[in-house]
Formats: sequence, structure tokens, C-alpha cells
Amino acid sequence: HGERYRSTLMEVLAFGTYNRGIPKTTIVDGEVRKRTNKDWVSRDPKRVDAYVDDPLCQFSFTLKGYETLFNTLHYIQEDRN
Repeated sequence: HGERYRSTLMEVLAFGTYNRGIPKTTIVDGEVRKRTNKDWVSRDPKRVDAYVDDPLCQFSFTLKGYETLFNTLHYIQEDRN
């Protein structure tokens, strides 16, 4: 795979745990669940719905995108920057 590849594994590793700390608040088919897998975005359900419905917010990074993101995070955490 090249740098333009979109990896499901990388998406899960990078963002897959964001919703873990969000309490389950909705009952679906008799089971308590989170409303969406993007509930971490906001505690306001209307904002979460707007985020989920916005096509510009629904994309997956390429491998190069993840490399750039992680390099940037590393850079800004260095004391000299």
C-alpha cells in the first residue's frame, strides 16, 4: 500500500477509542447504547447530528495524512517549539 491508501486499521488505532468514555444514554431494541459512534464530538446531540450529517466531516485520512498528523503532534509537543 502506498501513502494514498486509506487504512481502516489506522483509523481504528487513531480514533477508535474516542467514544469509550462517553456514557451509554440511548435505548435501542431494549439495549442501552451510545447514540452514534461520534458522540465524543459534543455533549449537545444537535451538534453531533450536524457533524455526522456534514459530508466534509466524514472522511478517512490517507496514510500520508496520518504521518503528517502524527509528525505535527510530535513537533508541537517539543519544548523548543
